[in-house]
Amino acid sequence: LPAQIVPLGDEIAVSQRDGDHESGSHIAADRQGGWGATWRSESLDFSHPTGRQRRFDRDGAPVAGSLRDHEFEFADLGLAGDGDGVLVGVRARPELSGAEVDAQCVDALGAPRGARVRVDVGTISSTSRYPLNVRLATASDGTSVVAWQENPRDSAIPPSVFYRRLAADCSPLGNVGSLGAVGVVGRREPHVALRPDDGFVLTFLEGEQLDDLQVAAQQFDASGAALAPSFPVSQSDFRPAFPRVAVGSDGKFAVVWGAYLGTGVAGRVFASAGTALGGELALRLPRPQTTGVVGVAAVGGSFVAAWNETGFVEEGSAVYARVFEAAGPVGDEVSVGRESADTDNVRIVALAGNEFLVAWDDWAEGTLPPDLVARRFLLLPPGTGCTESGTALCLGADRFRIAVEWRDYQGRRGSGHAYPLTSDSGLFWFFADTNLEVLVKVVDACAGFGRHWVYAAATTDVEYTLTATDTATGRSRTYFNPLGRRSPAITDSDAFAICP
Repeated sequence: LPAQIVPLGDEIAVSQRDGDHESGSHIAADRQGGWGATWRSESLDFSHPTGRQRRFDRDGAPVAGSLRDHEFEFADLGLAGDGDGVLVGVRARPELSGAEVDAQCVDALGAPRGARVRVDVGTISSTSRYPLNVRLATASDGTSVVAWQENPRDSAIPPSVFYRRLAADCSPLGNVGSLGAVGVVGRREPHVALRPDDGFVLTFLEGEQLDDLQVAAQQFDASGAALAPSFPVSQSDFRPAFPRVAVGSDGKFAVVWGAYLGTGVAGRVFASAGTALGGELALRLPRPQTTGVVGVAAVGGSFVAAWNETGFVEEGSAVYARVFEAAGPVGDEVSVGRESADTDNVRIVALAGNEFLVAWDDWAEGTLPPDLVARRFLLLPPGTGCTESGTALCLGADRFRIAVEWRDYQGRRGSGHAYPLTSDSGLFWFFADTNLEVLVKVVDACAGFGRHWVYAAATTDVEYTLTATDTATGRSRTYFNPLGRRSPAITDSDAFAICP
């Protein structure tokens, strides 16, 4: 049987539902299962636009005090492993008859950390262009990559795509880079994802004329230097739109895209070196509705694409998701949202373990204003049971799989080596088997508390992520320690509320 997409609870109200026009959300996840969203908010007459943000815990409950306004009209959000974040977006500069791309570091509740920073210094003069489509990818240590499009006010000059790296305090690292020569070949709609080696992948639309657009991609190292020239991704002749990219833990990456005013959703998978692992994949079955924004996330060794169908048609519209790998789709399309009059701006992000989140604008029954909703899902792999290996413990009567990933001060990464002790406990070492790093145990507390507890202790200050997976249900819990912090004890007595 193929992997299954299983909903985890009901839809979550992301926005405040206070009567404002809420739309265009972007979502991000930390390394502990929590997540956040930012979106554009306007009054019903579309005046006084502002940005909003909100955080949610690993169970989908809103974090008190995290609903905040910010000054970016069109923003993206990135979260570090510990929940601190970065907001980037376009900030209007009417006194200059233009706009600029800015970044603002925020804490785990969305409050500003430090001063706002301008990102796009050194690109086309702010009086002669307008930036848009700002996208962000943030690593577990808080460093980020920002990508954006700039449209010259002279329509004879094609748009260009720029990028820049940011430190964990949002200060720029290096200069602004561009995809090829500025203003020569049109490039637009960028999207960015981080590689496991701290480099990044950019995907974008490329073409001198709108009717000639194709999806392309390019890879960069941790310093922002190109690893190779850009390469074509799409193969079909329909006009693409909304390219998105996601990178797996092994470095493989997938690009998905929709069709401009069309009905297609396509994808393609590449090896970490950029070699195509197959041709273009058709991810959506033919239907009369037109597709809108698409998204992709790397989940559990596979990729999950999500998209909305729109058009105010009699059949209604919905949000769909589908699992795929390099060889093709895995299983059928799955409706992940209730049918409504219209949906828009679908986003998807991987959470802890095999879980992911889909968010969208919801025009319920055609009413105004729209609200923002989200829903959590589990990608349940085929088969059950835990298989012990050199990098995984099987605890709690072989039900719970425990694994650890680490990163040291030199940027090296690896998997913890498992050292079994008892049926409920075990150890991990990172660098040598004579230097043990982590003790972990799973406690069966079903008799008195209806829970399985996860306890752990570590003698390290390197970054690590400990993942505990209930192989009977597919549910996971993750525990993150940032680089440089002496690891505190983990005493999660609410880890798995499923018994037996």
